[in-house]
Amino acid sequence: MRWKKRYDGLAEKYEGSIKANDYTDKTSCRAICQLLGRMLSNYRGKRIFDIGCGNGLFSSSFGYEGLVYGMDISYYMLIYAKAKGLECLQGNALEIPIKKNAIDITISSGMVQYLRQKELSICLKELWRVTIRGGLIIVITLNGDSILRKLLSLAGKYVKFNFETAFSVDDVIMQCDALDIEVTEVIFFSPLWIWSRTRKLRMLEKLMCLSFCVVGRKN
Repeated sequence: MRWKKRYDGLAEKYEGSIKANDYTDKTSCRAICQLLGRMLSNYRGKRIFDIGCGNGLFSSSFGYEGLVYGMDISYYMLIYAKAKGLECLQGNALEIPIKKNAIDITISSGMVQYLRQKELSICLKELWRVTIRGGLIIVITLNGDSILRKLLSLAGKYVKFNFETAFSVDDVIMQCDALDIEVTEVIFFSPLWIWSRTRKLRMLEKLMCLSFCVVGRKN
């Protein structure tokens, strides 16, 4: 509930703008929107569920009005998400109020970094539960291993998050493996470039990227 109060306040202050998502900036937002747009371009007509959708900043860019569902803990964020064309419901990512095997593509962008270690497993189990067999599960989050983000935070360029609770790419992949989610791609974001890998990851990429995206398929 600590985050609900925070994001209720941000929604009231910044409404539907990017400033209501205080963990990102315009460059990062544009990169994530473009990435998701390309990734989902072949899935028109599928049911997409954005968990932790906020004010709909990312998922409204898909252009799939009526087929994109958004859930957030903040009622006030959902007011602006609905105005952008999302079908919205209020809920908690640790107990998603949707029946199992109901969604083709489940997305969590910029949400799991707020969870505690034990909550990550619960959240991913819920993403797995609501997604159909063979469906996509996409998780985008801040990189807990990022030396670059820590340096930029010290310089006042980024919000200072508690990196003791931000997750590494290995944390997320390990939880996916435990749930039999087949990780097919890992995408790294840095201020200057975006690059993609399969399961073979390099240490420099883990340390220098600000955020990452894990793409998996439910077996």
